[in-house]
Parts: sequence; C-alpha cells; structure tokens
Amino acid sequence: TEKVIHILERNNIQQGIVGAFFIQTHVNIRLGSQNGVTVVQLADSKHHLIQIHTGSNEDHVRHTTRVTQNAYDVNGDGKSDGANALESDMIRAKDKINTVINKVPEYVRAVGGATNPAVKAIYTKQILKHILWNVDSQDNSTVTLPNGKRGRPTADMVRQNLRNGIIQAINRRESELIVLFHDINGTTAN
Repeated sequence: TEKVIHILERNNIQQGIVGAFFIQTHVNIRLGSQNGVTVVQLADSKHHLIQIHTGSNEDHVRHTTRVTQNAYDVNGDGKSDGANALESDMIRAKDKINTVINKVPEYVRAVGGATNPAVKAIYTKQILKHILWNVDSQDNSTVTLPNGKRGRPTADMVRQNLRNGIIQAINRRESELIVLFHDINGTTAN
C-alpha cells in the first residue's frame, strides 16, 4: 500500500494522482493494527480518500450476510447500535476512520460489489454512497499462469485486463472510469 501511495504521488506519467482507498476498518491486519493506522494516515496526508470496505473484524465478510445478523453495541453503552450487524459495522467503521484521520467517510464499497435492497437501505440510512467500478484489473483473482499453475495474475495479465476493460468502457461511451485495484497486492504495486 505504501508503494502504491508513493507511485500515485510521483511517477513518469502524471504527478499527484489521487485515489480512493476502501478500508477494512477492524481487521487486525488492516486498519485494526498500528501499521494500518500509519498507512491510512500516510494516504490521507497525500489527499487520498479513505472510505469503508468493511467494518467487521473478519476479512471480506459480505454485507449481504451482515445485514441478516443481529446488531451489536458499538459505543459501549450496553445497547445495540443499528438495525442489524451491517449497520453496526458501518457506524463503527465511520467512527474508526473519523478517529484516525478526523474525516467522516461518505462512500462504501461492498465486498465483491454484492448488495441487495436491505444493504442499500443501510447505506442510505448511514448516508453512505455505494461505489462500484466499471474497469476491473482482476489483480486479486486466481488465474492459470503461463507455467500452468494457479495463482495471482502477473503484471502483464493485469495490464491486459486494464486495456480490455478501458476499451470496453469507452465502447459503452462511459464518461468516467472507476478502476478496481487491490493495493495490498504486490503485483498491483509493481
């Protein structure tokens, strides 16, 4: 992630590119750690948007699952906060990001983009806009590599996915491109 932040700031194509980082706020190897706090503060200091990916303690738990689970106490007053676990997660995630960078997030990106009407209702209630992508780098997928083994795509494969996705978006006459990358992926940084 730090490498991605520095590349966006200084590179041979365009200086000072600003991105949006959708954060897992309570996962212990993400913002739930001191290292995660340091990285998020660095990204914020470079004017990147810090937004919500998940607010659960689990890595990549789906919002469509969380919306069916019971709410929990976020603020320690002994009462459940929100209508369900997803709303508790969103309340807690907003508070965590605000505590770390003194900014309240306005956007959320559901894991895999998976939502339903109940999930969208929670986003609306929590004044969060759901952001989807129209170009997927597929940097976090599992593919068959040139050597025949399964693994993460190579940098060349990611570049080709980007080319194809951008051409398709242009052919659809889309005026804005939102590209999905996973900053924790070493291939993406490279």
